[in-house]
Amino acid sequence: MLENSGKKVFIAEVSDEMQEYKMNLIKELEYSNCEVRQISAGPSFEENYLETIEQCDIAIHLLSFEDKHFDSGDKGLEEQQIEYSLQHLRRVEILKDIPETPFSIYAWLPRSPGHGFSSSDTSPPHINRIRQLDGLELLQMNFEEFKQYLIAKIHEEEEKDDDYFIKGTQEKSIYFIYDQVDREAAGKYTSYLSRRGFRVLRPTFKGDVLEIRREHQNSLRKFDIAIIFAEKASATWANMKIMDILKAPGLGREKPILEKAIITTEEKKSSIPLIRQGFTFISLAEENLKGLIDDFLKNAGI
Repeated sequence: MLENSGKKVFIAEVSDEMQEYKMNLIKELEYSNCEVRQISAGPSFEENYLETIEQCDIAIHLLSFEDKHFDSGDKGLEEQQIEYSLQHLRRVEILKDIPETPFSIYAWLPRSPGHGFSSSDTSPPHINRIRQLDGLELLQMNFEEFKQYLIAKIHEEEEKDDDYFIKGTQEKSIYFIYDQVDREAAGKYTSYLSRRGFRVLRPTFKGDVLEIRREHQNSLRKFDIAIIFAEKASATWANMKIMDILKAPGLGREKPILEKAIITTEEKKSSIPLIRQGFTFISLAEENLKGLIDDFLKNAGI
């Protein structure tokens, strides 16, 4: 388990068609060091819901275009849960003179019933009612855009007085490559880059070998900046990933590679001769590793 960021995120129950989105979002939030909490609809649902959400900083609702019937009331499950979240928000606002973590509510709706990109479709009644509610932010956009927006909001940092403060742009993507043995160690850096506003591409370890390789090649076509992270991974693995990046232009890339780096130990560096092929070396021995990553991005003109 990654070191917890202190952010506790509640994800409301969803319809069957939104289950895949929910699981995807949970994985992304956990990568970002959030603690995710959820409950299932059942006996004492309202009581359990309010008890769980009371311990959280944020509530997230993934909405569908057909809100399924819930209990014996006149509202569907999604709309009813929005009401529960707003009940908690009103309680927090009443008690705001007590030092308490601010509470935020985000809701996401696909751009069309077919999950396409048209926003011209007529919204169903429950969505129109939810749009009229105060206290939540309803976002209708591409799911990947929603995840990036949400993570940036969750980890939003106060303005700093640094001479140079990296603020990324989701127009630029960083492919942060690591092996499964380094997944936990790499998580705090991918989370850091996401908080700074970059679009971070990560390797996948789900599926068969061909599926994993296909996802890797897709990311090699898309990234602007590549960072290889090898703490426990072998020098042989690191050399292979460097070769993948060097060969990336042959995969049909439509834009140049802006910069590339490798984060590893001093000991491994001597066994990775391909670093000399234009890779910036960032030593894991340095205490201020995030500062070195910032310097690298600054030198890349980002």
